[in-house]
Amino acid sequence: MAWETSWLHNWIWNHEDQSIRGSFINIVLTIFYACIIISSMLWMRIAQNVAEITSFLIGFYGLSFSIWAGKKTIEMIRGAKEIVPGKYGDMISKIFEKTVITEKAESKPEDKQ
Repeated sequence: MAWETSWLHNWIWNHEDQSIRGSFINIVLTIFYACIIISSMLWMRIAQNVAEITSFLIGFYGLSFSIWAGKKTIEMIRGAKEIVPGKYGDMISKIFEKTVITEKAESKPEDKQ
């Protein structure tokens, strides 16, 4: 079986965005942090080092998950018309489109002559 058609490749690689899946990155981080916790329980030196960088580890982990969750929320809102049938899906899509159009218009420099 070729690598491009394997389940593992599809689980890691997002073919629509041509990027690594955020969920895969979060799983790798979770496993890494679990290994750090287990090794901290076994060796005192590692526990001391982890204690010194605890706030960094918590912040990095939280930031990773919040970026991924935010991206998923934006994707859901953009696709709300297909997900939520009827007037509510149309309403959510229109609100998002107006917000994006307004932000783009505000960020463009106007030609002053």
